[in-house]
Amino acid sequence: MALIVALGAGLRFWAIGAKTIWLDEAFSIWVAQHSVPEIVQWLVRIDQHPPLYYMLLHYWIDAFGDLQGAVRA
Repeated sequence: MALIVALGAGLRFWAIGAKTIWLDEAFSIWVAQHSVPEIVQWLVRIDQHPPLYYMLLHYWIDAFGDLQGAVRA
């Protein structure tokens, strides 16, 4: 089982930064780089989805940075 998990993780992270960021990913990163109150203000006006994803991404970027590989991990 550990071998399968290790293989899955290796395949997931192999060449993770090889492709460029798509428009929806860039938008998500842009929103997540703002403060939490600004994120809520933006999402009330432009997005119909709950803000959990953007909040989690906001704190993920705080912890690991906004480089392509870190954001896609």
